[in-house]
Amino acid sequence: MNSFLLQRLQHLLSIILAVSTVSFSILAAGQSGKIIGKITDQRSGEVIIGASVVIQGTKIGASSDFEGDYLIGNVSPGTYTLVVTSVGYKTASIRNVVVKIDLTTKIDLKMEETVVEMGDAVVIEAERPLVQKDLTSTSVSVSSEELRVMPVENINQVINLQAGVVGGHFRGGRSGEVAYLVDGIPVNNPLTGGAGFIPEISSIREMEVISGTFNAEYGQAMSGIINSVTQDGASEYHGTFGVYAGDYFTSHTDVFINLDKLNFLRTKNYQFSLSGPTNIIDNFNFFFTGRLQDEEGYLYGKRVYNVTDRVPTFPDPNDRTVWINHNTGNGAFVSMNPFKKYSFNGKFTYGFDAFKISYSGFWDRAKWKGYDHSFKWTPDGTNNHFSENWMQNVQLNHVISDVTYHSAKVSLSKYSGKGYLYENPYDLRYVDEYQGQPLSNYTFRSGGNQTNRYENVSHTLIGQYQFTSQVSKQHKVGIGVETRFHRVFDHGTSITNELIGQVDSLGNPLFKITYPKLHRYHDH
Repeated sequence: MNSFLLQRLQHLLSIILAVSTVSFSILAAGQSGKIIGKITDQRSGEVIIGASVVIQGTKIGASSDFEGDYLIGNVSPGTYTLVVTSVGYKTASIRNVVVKIDLTTKIDLKMEETVVEMGDAVVIEAERPLVQKDLTSTSVSVSSEELRVMPVENINQVINLQAGVVGGHFRGGRSGEVAYLVDGIPVNNPLTGGAGFIPEISSIREMEVISGTFNAEYGQAMSGIINSVTQDGASEYHGTFGVYAGDYFTSHTDVFINLDKLNFLRTKNYQFSLSGPTNIIDNFNFFFTGRLQDEEGYLYGKRVYNVTDRVPTFPDPNDRTVWINHNTGNGAFVSMNPFKKYSFNGKFTYGFDAFKISYSGFWDRAKWKGYDHSFKWTPDGTNNHFSENWMQNVQLNHVISDVTYHSAKVSLSKYSGKGYLYENPYDLRYVDEYQGQPLSNYTFRSGGNQTNRYENVSHTLIGQYQFTSQVSKQHKVGIGVETRFHRVFDHGTSITNELIGQVDSLGNPLFKITYPKLHRYHDH
């Protein structure tokens, strides 16, 4: 009986382990790196035991063990200075130590002895290795310093600069197969599969672009991964404010009309950031950044026709060389791809003892038009598109020991979009979708408007837990679990003519707005 129970218990245990493997297969995305190295005597080469290695300006550090090795884990990406001290040796400062997401930075040091008097501090410049030994995937990390000097306006342009990425598509995959993460939280819109929102460049501390061989924590990615870690508040006040304006110019007006006249306010951008202590509680810091992007666009149409105009008529249907035009447009140039966006990011961080808690809020709102070549002579007939997105997340990190830490995260987000020409679905300015249809495949529309409209909203609640421990110098163990809840709404429709086929006393087609009715089907 006991043997039978033991077999049943072993069988149950094997099932639990198998289920646990599945449950924990989705780990939290990497947000930190680590620093390792060996401390030795410069003259003798002997290892130094108990040397203190501390990241300057923080309480994060470690001591060298009996083999002279040290390890500092859970280090946020960035550039640091290490301060190394040991009794009987000169204090050493190692500058420009670069830590990247999910990677190990190796810094070895040979310390100089000092006998009686305190010697001058030794300052050393860290050198980056030619080969990153623990890089197991096709990955590129871009720091905030690199982003500031790159000639880009948004994260999408940075992504498209990477090898294997074209127009947001990784290695030929679909755009919806790319996983977007911000501070370890997935921000993909569950309706579209694409990014629900992407933070501004000024919010990024480091961004990692992975295009192949993903680790276990990125289990749902198929083509690529965009992992962004945002800025924390600083212990000292910092602020920036920037304004720039620009223009598109070309003499090739046969393709790009209205771009042969300089207008330096065609593109405008306003941006600010502010970071520092709150002065309410020690180690309670904030970071704010905002941006207004206002672009008139570079694709123009010419208002030859108004929406209410009709196609030309031919007195003699057999003679296409003589026609009567019905255009009432004023010939003005109209932007067909304008874009305007407001965005804001705020973050509060508070550290006490071995704990760190942070709250982040992201918000953006945008309005734009999509270029439709067939409406180039009726530019007022294309739809307006709107989006508003926000995300809030709270993260708690706890350092259990020098090599063990865990974290919990909760995130709530909303992504919404809508599109239409007029906000009122029964606006009397709408005309029949067939009005102004081009007479051939080689001509523009002569009036008319787009008649489709849509609205979508998705709410997402995400909870994550991650546990990480450096069990040996070469091996790190990490387990985690993630839960997602989605609530989605997606609706699209288009105007139809309730009076289709009917004409007035003059023979003009009649038009009355209606929309397709939803039909319910019942089982019998």
